[in-house]
Amino acid sequence: MRRLRNWLEALLDRAPADDRSSSRPWRLGLAATLFVAIVIWAYVSWDGQLDVDWWLAVVLLTVGMPAAICLVGWEQYLAYALAGQSRGIVHSIEVGIGASAANLLPIPGALIVRATALKQAGASLKRSVGITTLLGILWLAVTSLFVGLAVVPASAVIGLSMCVIGLVVSFAVVGVLRRRLDAPTALLSQCVLAVALKVVVTALNLWLAYRVLGVAIDVSGAVIVSSAGVIATAAGFFPGGLGLWELLSSVFARISGYESSEAVLATATVRVAWIMALALAWLAVNVALMRQSHRRAAADT
Repeated sequence: MRRLRNWLEALLDRAPADDRSSSRPWRLGLAATLFVAIVIWAYVSWDGQLDVDWWLAVVLLTVGMPAAICLVGWEQYLAYALAGQSRGIVHSIEVGIGASAANLLPIPGALIVRATALKQAGASLKRSVGITTLLGILWLAVTSLFVGLAVVPASAVIGLSMCVIGLVVSFAVVGVLRRRLDAPTALLSQCVLAVALKVVVTALNLWLAYRVLGVAIDVSGAVIVSSAGVIATAAGFFPGGLGLWELLSSVFARISGYESSEAVLATATVRVAWIMALALAWLAVNVALMRQSHRRAAADT
């Protein structure tokens, strides 16, 4: 436990590495090729008739995805607070949208955008990268906890082990943030809540995507399969986990007793809806910011 805390504390003071290999453009091409290949395979392997529920697709795009975007913005808002800065929620959502969009590029986009935003707000570069990284680790830990709870009915040993790992890492991250940043309990509680809601909403969006395709899956199965996206994104090899997310979801679905082809098409549906929602949210946020600037200009005159 002490070694874990020391390692986490070192992340707050470590200079960002100049990892040029992570920005190689060929990774985007390879990821896109893998994505297209596995989606085509899933469609060809689909057992039965594809019956798309367009009404549920609208719900996914207009309710599920905006909820996920708002949580990304809330997380950025809390990151500002951890850095001792204050920014509005609209601005935080804008940064979150930019980070999510940049994550699709052949660079560690989300980390760069979030850390740069914190640095521009007044935090040091090391501290900005450290806060962003620790929140990412907290996201992984809470995901492990939820997946463990979902796995317990099938395998108590594996499920409880994942729960223990998730709890230990979560407490370690919270402890480091409290000790090194003097973060208040209320703020840390909000961080844990925001990350937990991200995991829940991600699973519910995948569950809804299954329903869009006319396929049934229980919530625990959606939690397990959706964790593939967390792992693929955190791995950082492919932009936004493109291709790798779909590949891992097929594996996780098979282990959980679901069809691999259904998992691939469901995760692909979530990805397409996510990209569309990001574009719409970017337009909405920019309109809101333009209105704010016009109101300030009118008030000044």
